[in-house]
Amino acid sequence: MLLAIPFCKAKDTTDIPPGFNANTWTKTVKHDGWRCQFRKGLGLLTAHARTTEITQWLFQRDWFAELQRRLPDGTVIDAELYCEDEPASSVPTYLRDASQPLRIAPFALPMYAGHRLIREAAIINHDRLQTLWSAYPFFEAPINLDVSYENDTVEGFVFKERAYEGWWKQKKVWSYDFIVVGKVPGNGKYTGQLGAIEIGLLASDGSIRKFGQCSGMDDAMRLADPFVVGETVVEVEYNGQLANGGLRHPRFTRLRPDKPKEDCRCE
Repeated sequence: MLLAIPFCKAKDTTDIPPGFNANTWTKTVKHDGWRCQFRKGLGLLTAHARTTEITQWLFQRDWFAELQRRLPDGTVIDAELYCEDEPASSVPTYLRDASQPLRIAPFALPMYAGHRLIREAAIINHDRLQTLWSAYPFFEAPINLDVSYENDTVEGFVFKERAYEGWWKQKKVWSYDFIVVGKVPGNGKYTGQLGAIEIGLLASDGSIRKFGQCSGMDDAMRLADPFVVGETVVEVEYNGQLANGGLRHPRFTRLRPDKPKEDCRCE
């Protein structure tokens, strides 16, 4: 039986990780999707997200059948399942509908044909994945180069010195000032308090263009609720903009009483 290999966890960083060497480390794209392990053992291929098995939703796809047929026993591939131009929250919907295009981007090979490769140099493991990709054209190449942060599905980058340990994850972060254009009541532990704020910017014709909701306020601020709809300006951090104009993972940073709402405009 193939033993499960725990998911390698990456440390978060906003900068180049300490000790990074472009000649011995790899830097690969981190898509905004679901982390997934494919495990082949006893002639069967299974797929696992962090907390559940998802084989039943993938076996109908042609590329899954090809992996089942071609991969040798004792192989584990770590990959990202994602939807083109959609956030990670769209993956469950695409996962359950075999007619929807679900992309797969492999980024680590911790075991191959019964050989554990966890401590293998990342550049060697990357080359193994490149070779595997050339044999399985339905895979994406494990990209080892800078990709523009403007790419909607790029969430950040993963820096690796070893194949499956000591990873660092660098996420792109932007901040912008928005007008509070609405409020959402809290529920659950926040019942009776502020749940989230709706944010927007002034368009060229004077109308408000909404950019969705954000939270991230502490409990004291939720209770005090200092936000005045149509007047209060807030700074919001986010991890990129989606194809539909929405923000990826927006969160409240601070109030901006020094900034007039007239300055909060769409660029």
